[in-house]
Amino acid sequence: MELRFEDDDEPVRAARHYLRRVAAALGLRGDCLCVEQERPVSVYLPLEERLPDFPGRDVALLWAADRGWAVAVETRCGADLEVVARLDGEHRPPPRAVAGWVRRLCHTGVTFPATRAGGTAAR
Repeated sequence: MELRFEDDDEPVRAARHYLRRVAAALGLRGDCLCVEQERPVSVYLPLEERLPDFPGRDVALLWAADRGWAVAVETRCGADLEVVARLDGEHRPPPRAVAGWVRRLCHTGVTFPATRAGGTAAR
């Protein structure tokens, strides 16, 4: 997976390196991601997995430099995303921690008001 950023300053390089490590920890390949380069840098990573609580709805992993990680599902009409879980704690946790959190959500589902994987949910 090649993340390309036009801006090559230190914060962008650091974000690029971090996001590559998270994508690798998740086993993601290809270039199916969207990067918003304006500050704060943010990323949309579509996932092949589905959440048990939202069968048939596409799932995405979202990251923003100022908010950290969230998991979202497509709305019923498919036009927007609905955040269903946020990973609490630091905005750049270790890639293995992010991957483990996503796998647990995809296996056990989302529990409201807090996810079982240490994140809080927002509907």
